Amino acid sequence: MSEEDQYRKALKKSRLDQSRRYTHPLRRRKSPRLRVTGDRYKCEAVRIAVGKKVFSSMCMLQFQPGAGGPYLLVEFTPRGDGAKSKSDCKSRAAACAGTRAGAGVSAVSRVQSMKISVEDMLEMKYFISSADSSPSDDGDGSGDAGNSRSAGNGGGRTRETCRDMSFLSMRIQPTEENGLTQYSSAYLQNGEDKDKAGNGNRNISGYGNGSGQAKEMERRYVVVEARHDDELKEILEKMRENSILQAFLTKDAQLLSDGAGVGAKISRYAATLIDDSKKEEERRLRSLALSPSVSKKTTRLRRGVSASASDKGSSNGGSKTHLVFPFASAEDSEQIYNQAARRLYEASGALVSFQDDNSDGLEAEDDEGNCDRPRALVWRPMQCSVVGEKGEQAGSSEKGGSTKVRSAGRTHHLTIRSEDVDRLEPGEFLNDTLIDFWMRWIWRHDNPITSPVYFFTSHFFTTLLEEGPEAVSSWTSKKGIDIFEKDFVFLPINESLHWSLCVIVNPGFIMNALQEGQEDDNSDSGISEDARCPCILFLDSLKAHRKARVAAWVRKWLNFEAKRLQKFNEANTDTPFNTTSMRVYDPRIPYQDNSWDCGVFVCRYAYALLLISQRTTITYGDIGRERHSLEVAITSSPEFTFGVQDIARLREEMKILIANLSEKYQEMKDKEANNKRVRKAQKKKMWCNNEEAGSGFMA
Repeated sequence: MSEEDQYRKALKKSRLDQSRRYTHPLRRRKSPRLRVTGDRYKCEAVRIAVGKKVFSSMCMLQFQPGAGGPYLLVEFTPRGDGAKSKSDCKSRAAACAGTRAGAGVSAVSRVQSMKISVEDMLEMKYFISSADSSPSDDGDGSGDAGNSRSAGNGGGRTRETCRDMSFLSMRIQPTEENGLTQYSSAYLQNGEDKDKAGNGNRNISGYGNGSGQAKEMERRYVVVEARHDDELKEILEKMRENSILQAFLTKDAQLLSDGAGVGAKISRYAATLIDDSKKEEERRLRSLALSPSVSKKTTRLRRGVSASASDKGSSNGGSKTHLVFPFASAEDSEQIYNQAARRLYEASGALVSFQDDNSDGLEAEDDEGNCDRPRALVWRPMQCSVVGEKGEQAGSSEKGGSTKVRSAGRTHHLTIRSEDVDRLEPGEFLNDTLIDFWMRWIWRHDNPITSPVYFFTSHFFTTLLEEGPEAVSSWTSKKGIDIFEKDFVFLPINESLHWSLCVIVNPGFIMNALQEGQEDDNSDSGISEDARCPCILFLDSLKAHRKARVAAWVRKWLNFEAKRLQKFNEANTDTPFNTTSMRVYDPRIPYQDNSWDCGVFVCRYAYALLLISQRTTITYGDIGRERHSLEVAITSSPEFTFGVQDIARLREEMKILIANLSEKYQEMKDKEANNKRVRKAQKKKMWCNNEEAGSGFMA
């Protein structure tokens, strides 16, 4: 058996072991999303506000039911608050840069917990984002009817009300036991609180009118922003089973998106988070040398990450060109690329799998029987033949017919300048040049025509959003790209100064979904679990973009492409891609614990999915019959087993890679310049010789 076959067998066994892990009695869960430890229920949080103080690192809300003393546990780490300086970021990056992937780095600060007795609860309000039921999520990508988001703010959080976030707001009696007394400067204490019951004596509509009331509202509540809506819903259901909390979680406790004055109510109960979002956006604008008063020329400018946006203030001075990728004239460019990526991990295209040190595929258990010890990762050099085979096989597929291999048209070259390199420093935001470079780099072995995957640049979705599907039709038609022959289509998205990744999976197999939808409920001939599932994966490290809005525009474009290419005529519909046939999923993935690493996370997400695409594809068995059930295929896969230390290392890897390539590029340019001078001198000498010969002949 060849080494490649042995590796493929090991990967298959690793995936099988992972599936066993989720049926083990010690790891059984009541829900694929709700995590249970004993009878304690957990809800992962994006941010937690304790009065005016906001924490964004390792945040969690837990609920311990039971008659013995039910309580809530609010967990966070001050690291997100204390590591915002560039010196802290650089020291952390230095610690991570030399760390082997998967080995881990000790946390900067320990997790802090506030144990809150249900008897200390004074008021509870919650809001569930209505993003999934947005009027724009109808498959046609039309508008944002009924939404308060301005066009200039793209698809991120609203500056005024943050209606896209789900949160639980609690007014809690400060005591020594729950630890709220130590936040006296940030959280409203007993002597200051004159309206503990929240009986509405205050004028809600007066929030933000310049009086002291706004500041008091910011100090009044502990607010937990949930990362996943369904986790918050389920933990609220468990809370309602408690007789004390049931009195707070009545129908009046829910803030309805279509209710009267909902914007003012959200502004009251999530005031600190809204203010934090505004400050963060302003900080990003300052970092990108843009003014907050940028006009609504907007999405392109307020992408904020274009190379030209940061020309000013470059520490390297001016706009020095470090690299033009890919190399245009180097005959041995592939050898140069391989040398530049030596001893790197993701940049070298290394494959990752779990170390096969456990025969049953379960995580090692400690003395108490808990399966909390992480599994070791093994990195292996990439075999270029694996990618090559995928590219060769893409000419003929299950979708029928064969693809004639031809050139993908003119090569688009990326220029990396000093201001781009500066953005690889810790604490800085990645711009579109760096994102596009990384996507091109990890995909460099494939032929765009025959490859089973395809990467669009970061400008694709911006153009689609601003000008519609017609404006981007040439992106595929001129290059002869049939998007329905691809297994994975990558769309980097930047809106509201934040990066996310949208991946279209198996678009050419949409008939599988349409046939499944036409199945009779009484029929036993359901679609096979091994059949490919068309879907949209949405990966957002901050949950700052609206997945439903992005998916609606993607479906609109897919329907346009299907009509242009005369595909799926047997479906007898103009919109084969709709909310039922092409669903959007946001699997549980690693998330960022700061506000600047979103671009690096997108690069790592893309790399992980590219590796997954080389060994498998997404099937109905991976999706399951419930939402967010990609636990085995994505969440628990070795490709998505990484942490913040790996993100810091990847940022450093990108900097090393560009530096290595830049050195070779400069040598190549110097050689070209020298050759040009030699040719010019030879031409001049030849001209002079011809002149002398002509003069002698005349004489």
